[in-house]
Amino acid sequence: MKFLPEALVEWNALDGSIKEVLKKLLKKRLAQPRLPGTELHGELRDCYKIKLLK
Repeated sequence: MKFLPEALVEWNALDGSIKEVLKKLLKKRLAQPRLPGTELHGELRDCYKIKLLK
């Protein structure tokens, strides 16, 4: 997995508790990245969205 430079800046600005939640989700996604309904389109066609519920 790699971050876009802009995304890395946002990642570094996140609170530690949010980072922990995202790390867990990212680990799951690395194991199974292509979930139906999460794919993006256009230039980001090989990218997938992750939603956090509040």
